[in-house]
Amino acid sequence: MSDVLRRQRWWLTRLAALPVHLLVFVVATFFLVRAVPGDPVLLMLGQNYTPEAYTAMRERLGLDGSLITQLGNYLVNTATAVSACRERLTVVRR
Repeated sequence: MSDVLRRQRWWLTRLAALPVHLLVFVVATFFLVRAVPGDPVLLMLGQNYTPEAYTAMRERLGLDGSLITQLGNYLVNTATAVSACRERLTVVRR
């Protein structure tokens, strides 16, 4: 009987640690993408751009805030995308 309890405890601890692992993975992904050299706005606009277009594109992409603000937006958008996918799967299953 103790073997069954030990296996259940192992699964429960893994299940409890899953949200922490997902959060670490999402934050690591954010910082890895930010570490890529280059400016994504310059790549999207090309060589001929105006300072107004550059500023507008940075605002549209959400790159005009601080790094913490960008991380918060990334986490919210990731959670929103996950919940939207979950809703779509529920509709497909019906």
